[in-house]
Amino acid sequence: MSQLSRRLSSGLIVLAASLVLTISPLLAKGTLDVLEKFVQPGLELDVATYSNPEKDHVRIIGLIGLAAGAVRNSFAFNADEWATLTGLADKAAKAQSPNGKWTVVGEMTETGTADVSHIVVAAGAGIRFALNSPKGASLTYVVAKGDIGRFQQALGRVKAVITMR
Repeated sequence: MSQLSRRLSSGLIVLAASLVLTISPLLAKGTLDVLEKFVQPGLELDVATYSNPEKDHVRIIGLIGLAAGAVRNSFAFNADEWATLTGLADKAAKAQSPNGKWTVVGEMTETGTADVSHIVVAAGAGIRFALNSPKGASLTYVVAKGDIGRFQQALGRVKAVITMR
C-alpha cells in the first residue's frame, strides 16, 4: 500500500470517527420530562412528556408510565389521544363509588408503536389504570381519591405542552 493510500485511509477513518462523535448525541434522541409522580409502596405512576427531535421540528407526546420496582411499562399519547385520556379520567373522577366497587369507564389502545399497549380506566375508590402490552408487563395503579385533583392538574399540564405544537 502506498504512503498516499495510507494517508487517505487514515484520513477517512479520522473523518468517520469524528462524524460518529458529532452525530451520536443526535442519535440519543428524545428527552423524558416527568411532570408529576404518584407513589405508593412498591408502585409508581408518572405523568410525563417525551420530546423527540425530528427532521424539521420537535415532536412531543404525553406519557403515562407505571412501575413496580424495576418492572416498567408506559403508554404514549398524541394530542388527540391525550384529550381522550383526560376525558376518561374526568369521567372516572365523577363516577367515584362510595362502596369501592370498580366500574370501567373506558379503554384505549396505543397507536404508532410496535409494542401496542392497552390501558383500561376504571372508577371506584379512586381512578384505576390497568396497563398491559404484548412485550411489557401488566401493571395496575390506583390514583387515590385524595390525589385525583393533582392528577387532573398534571394531565392539564401535559395537554398544554403537547398542544403547543
